[in-house]
Amino acid sequence: MLFRVSMFLFLSSLVGAADLVYVGNKNAGTISVIDSSIQQVIATVSLGGLPSAIAIGINQAQAYVVNTANNNISVIDTTNQSVTATIAVGNGPSAIAITPDNQFAYVCNTSSNSVSVISTASQSVIATINVGTGPSAVATNGTQVYVTNQQDNTVSVINIGSQTVIATLSVGTSPTSVAATPNGSQVYVGNQNSISVINTNTLAVTSISINPYTGSALVITPDSSFVYACSYNDGIVEVIRVSSQSVISTINVGGFGAGTDAMIISPDGSSVYVSNGDSSSVSVISVASQSIVATISLAVGDTPAALGITSNGSLIYVASSNTNNVQVFNTSNYSLLTTIPVGSYPGVIGVAAPNAASALSANGSAITATQQSLQLTNSATANALNDVQTTGIFSAAQGTFPDLLNPHIIDNSVPYTQETNLPPVWCSH
Repeated sequence: MLFRVSMFLFLSSLVGAADLVYVGNKNAGTISVIDSSIQQVIATVSLGGLPSAIAIGINQAQAYVVNTANNNISVIDTTNQSVTATIAVGNGPSAIAITPDNQFAYVCNTSSNSVSVISTASQSVIATINVGTGPSAVATNGTQVYVTNQQDNTVSVINIGSQTVIATLSVGTSPTSVAATPNGSQVYVGNQNSISVINTNTLAVTSISINPYTGSALVITPDSSFVYACSYNDGIVEVIRVSSQSVISTINVGGFGAGTDAMIISPDGSSVYVSNGDSSSVSVISVASQSIVATISLAVGDTPAALGITSNGSLIYVASSNTNNVQVFNTSNYSLLTTIPVGSYPGVIGVAAPNAASALSANGSAITATQQSLQLTNSATANALNDVQTTGIFSAAQGTFPDLLNPHIIDNSVPYTQETNLPPVWCSH
């Protein structure tokens, strides 16, 4: 734990406000790239096909964008914002996760009932793995990959070494989100009215009953102590204590029908941010008190569809899908810093810290130690180095299946992270 804290402080001092924020504009088929040091769009990358998830690997060198309408993945070089590869995958790709060692990216092909495995070295598909019906979310703990099959009520477990399905686990009804604990020991799956918990060593499944609960996104604290599960239709966040696998708090963030959707956790694990799409707000939850400590109000009618946070935790980016902009807030007092126009219907955010990766690469021992410490983690633990608010990694599709216009994933590639279906490393819608 001391090592993680030390690395977080070291990385925070390196990155400052020099992160790059990648905003997926779904209707425009573009990515707006925001330089967080000047709060301006420095590039608009044309993709042409409904960007629905973004994942950024630990080396921060590439952003992988899922283009649902075009059935491919665009790879963006984070140094010059150019598309260096376009990789064909299966039909209806909706979620992506990158392994902590940055070797492979796993893409859920919702309409093909398969997972495409991409080698990040060759930027090509090296395997296509058949899974259950309607794969909608994906997460990895570094040794295995977990894919939720929304229509089968199952999770496919893929061994990274053999690139094969080693188990198909029965979970709750309509699993739509998934996240691995940073210590790699458990995987949490969001279902209709329940959370399934998978022991990654034995692959045994237990269930936590939550009613009502319409799974939308999951995030886990960096110390693997708490899981936060937001319920889209109900405007609530359930807090689960990992040690007891029990719900310890139910936090009302937006009320019934609030559209509680995207969720991210701060790099230091102190705060959880939750978007309330139908109430034009973002709730700030203190992990220490398990209560709302602030509410960020947007303009009336704004729909916060995606969230991102800088690697030092100082700035929050909120994408408003119906007003085609991104609002930037200071986390010290939650004041609005600026509003940045982007493309049509921004619905996913990924954050990269290329300067941090470059600085660490110059110090081989530091980067090696950091990578080793992340081998069994998801994007939440890697927040300090790899602040990736991924739509589609830790959350999943909202509404009835399939929702290809709003596929969440998450996390948070690592994180969440994200919809992380993104989001997410960390995770964001």
